[in-house]
This record gives sequence, C-alpha cells and structure tokens, in this order.
Amino acid sequence: MSTGSTAPQPSLRRGQDRRRFARFDLIGPGRVLDTKSGFEQTCRLVNVSGGGALIKAEATIPLGTDVVIYLDDFGRLPAKVCRPTQDGAFGVQFAITQHKTERVIETITWRLNAANLGLASSEHRRMRRYPGREEIEIEIDGGGTLTCTVLDFSMVGVALATKKQRPPVDAWVQVGTSFGRVSRYIEGGFCVDFAPKGLKIR
Repeated sequence: MSTGSTAPQPSLRRGQDRRRFARFDLIGPGRVLDTKSGFEQTCRLVNVSGGGALIKAEATIPLGTDVVIYLDDFGRLPAKVCRPTQDGAFGVQFAITQHKTERVIETITWRLNAANLGLASSEHRRMRRYPGREEIEIEIDGGGTLTCTVLDFSMVGVALATKKQRPPVDAWVQVGTSFGRVSRYIEGGFCVDFAPKGLKIR
C-alpha cells in the first residue's frame, strides 16, 4: 500500500503571514459584494481557513474594502480585503463570530472528508462527527477488499459497518484516499483512526 493521495492538501503559511488557521485548497463558486459601492460579482474560492480565504474575481477590489462573500456550503461570510489584489485574486479576513468560525471549520472538515472518502458533498453536516449513508470499498493491507457502510466520520477517523468478517484490530486499511489502522470493534462494524499525513504503511 502507498500513502499517496490526491485529496486536497493543507497549505500551511503561518510563518509567512501569521495566520492562526491552516489553509486548505478548496475550489468552489460564489459571489462577492462590495458593501460600499453595492457592486456584486461572481467569484471563485481558491483556498479557505477558519479565518479567511483567497478569492478570485474578474474585477479587483481595493485593499481594506468591506465585502460580503456568499460561498456554496459556507453561506454568507462578511469579510475585509486584507491582501492587495492581483490578477483578480485577493485575500480576505472573515469578520465573523466564534460560532460561525466553528461552522466554517466544520464545513472544511466535511468537504475534505467527502473528497477523501469519495462521498457526495451536496449537503453540509453540522455535527462535529458527520453521519454517512453511503457504501465504500476499503482495501486491507496484505490483500483483499471489504465493502462497508460509512456510519460517521471526522478529521481523525471513520466508523464503518459491515456484515462480513472485520479486519483485525491494528490492521492497516485504505479508506478512499485516506489510510489508517483499525482501532476498535463496534457493534456491527469497526473504527479506523487515520494516520498522520506522510506516514508510510508497511
């Protein structure tokens, strides 16, 4: 098994601009409103964190401008342009409550895991652990696959149900593009703890 992944990867730039949150490359459509001029235009999300985002639009927006961004899955996000615009791309800092920040982080969690596990991302789950309804085929280290139903998942693991023989506890498995170890058995299934990124599976 290899731990190579095509899932969105975090872009950690804390040393460069002192952001408190890791940024993740997530692409999606949206709209941005310049609250002073009232001009609204379509935009595209390039990356996002709990504290801000990089947005690309046709018309540039000056540094310091208050805007409202509407993004699929994330909803309405008041923000301020905090980095100079270039080629229609500009950074914004969210002006949102702590509760909304947690919701943004949860949405990022959902979208990243939906990509990793191959699940539909049309509906954002608001819980910290996200219920799953779809079947997925996992690969077991040493050979063999197992079809399971996703019960729920988070950034650190996933709970799976199966009617067949479960992999041994501590066995390495691949779930979508994520890798981890079977951590424990539950009624009708088992749990997998995801491995840290870059850890080799042997």
